[in-house]
Amino acid sequence: MDKTVNYSELFSQLLDNEGNFNNSMLTFLYYMFPRDLFIRALSLLESNDMMIYILEEAINNDNSVIAEAQRTATLADESNSAKNTITSTNTTEDDKQGAVPPLNATIPIVTDSLGENNPGEIEYMNGLLKDIYNDDDYQLLYRLIVKSDNEPPIYVDLKDWTCSCSEYCELFSHEIFSNEGEKKDVDSAIQDLLVTEIDDIEEFKDDRIGQLDAHSFSKQQYFKIDKIMCSHLLAYSILLRSSMDILKYFVQKKSNVLLFRITNIDEWLKLHINIIV
Repeated sequence: MDKTVNYSELFSQLLDNEGNFNNSMLTFLYYMFPRDLFIRALSLLESNDMMIYILEEAINNDNSVIAEAQRTATLADESNSAKNTITSTNTTEDDKQGAVPPLNATIPIVTDSLGENNPGEIEYMNGLLKDIYNDDDYQLLYRLIVKSDNEPPIYVDLKDWTCSCSEYCELFSHEIFSNEGEKKDVDSAIQDLLVTEIDDIEEFKDDRIGQLDAHSFSKQQYFKIDKIMCSHLLAYSILLRSSMDILKYFVQKKSNVLLFRITNIDEWLKLHINIIV
C-alpha cells in the first residue's frame, strides 16, 4: 500500500452524490488492498455484526453537541406538551411518538425511517454520531465490538490499532519475531518496526487511517498499516475515519452497524466483564 495515499479521502468517496455506492471507487479499492481485505471489510460493514457501545454518562455534559441537541429537543417537547394540555386533556399514542426517549434507557440507534415521527431523537442521534466521529483525542468512552459465530466477540481499538482477532495476532507475531534478532529492546523494536513518526509540520498529513496520538500538535504518528491490517480494523476505519456520510449511511440509513447507548456505569462494567477481555 502506498504511504503517500490519503486513505481517509479515498474511503470518503465510497458514496456518490446520490448516497449510493460508487462502483468505480469500489473496484479501485478492491485492487488496492491485499488478501481480499477490502471485500472482507465491506462484507463486515453489511453483516449486522459490527457494534458500537458508548457510555452516555461520559458525554452528557454542557459542552457536548448532543447535550445541546437534547436540550433543544426537550424544550420543544415541553412546549408541545403545554399546547396539548391547553387544547386537550387526552394524550393519544400518536402524540407520544414525538417524545425523546429518556437517557436512562439503553437502546440501539434509530434509523432515518423514524425521523418523520421522532425528529428530536434523530437530532440527538446526529449529534451523537458527530461526537463519535470527531473524537480524535478519545475523550468519549466507546467500544468497538464484532459479533463472531461460535467464537468470543472480537474487540477492535482504532486508537492503538489493535484487534483481538487471530489474523491480527498472526500478522503482529510475524512482524515481531521475524525481526527479533535486530534489536534487544522490545519496545524500541515495535516502535521502529510498526510506527512512522512525522515531526516536520510541513509534512503533516490529513489522513486519519492508522493515526496514533492524533491530539498531538508537535508530531504525527502512523501505524504501518501495510504491515498489519485485518478486516475488522479496515471496516471500522472506513466507518469512523472517512466521512460523516459514510458513518450515517451504515448506522442510520442501512442500520448495518448497531450503536448501543449505555446509560450507567454498572452496565458499562458488565460489558467489559462479559465481552472485552
